[in-house]
Amino acid sequence: MSILARLVVAPAAANERIVVAQAARSDELTIVLKPTEGVEYKTTMAKGALIAGFDGAHGWSWRNRGTQTVTITLKVEGDYAEIERM
Repeated sequence: MSILARLVVAPAAANERIVVAQAARSDELTIVLKPTEGVEYKTTMAKGALIAGFDGAHGWSWRNRGTQTVTITLKVEGDYAEIERM
């Protein structure tokens, strides 16, 4: 058995199915919201993603209820297919 980039690798049994993890995707977005503005972002999870409780869309929404402009930095990393502004 050997460890390669925090991935434990060991020989597989003859009938054992081997699942190879893909490198995680990452994105960083800067979102600027003026007072009363709102935005929603969704990610489409990759089929069989380890962290997601279910396949499909997962996301975030924000609304600036203040009186000044705000800046949000969204950093996303994981097993997802795409991220888009709704």
